[in-house]
Amino acid sequence: MVEEIWVNLNEGAQATGYNHQYVQKLVKKISAKPEAEREIRLRWRTSYWEVWLPDLVKYLSSTAMHGPRGKRKPKEKSST
Repeated sequence: MVEEIWVNLNEGAQATGYNHQYVQKLVKKISAKPEAEREIRLRWRTSYWEVWLPDLVKYLSSTAMHGPRGKRKPKEKSST
């Protein structure tokens, strides 16, 4: 069960485990669509977007194949 609240992009990224830039690009792409065709409810505040958290979670769980990526491990240098 997801809390039914409006969240900014940072809060949305934290709640879903996704990177802030990924959520930002997603919102930018979706905001270009007409409001009736958007998969996620968005609203523009004075200088930032807010997303309806249940829609964001539902969208990410239905479209993401693997979920958020973990941190990459640094490559080890081989001694040759």
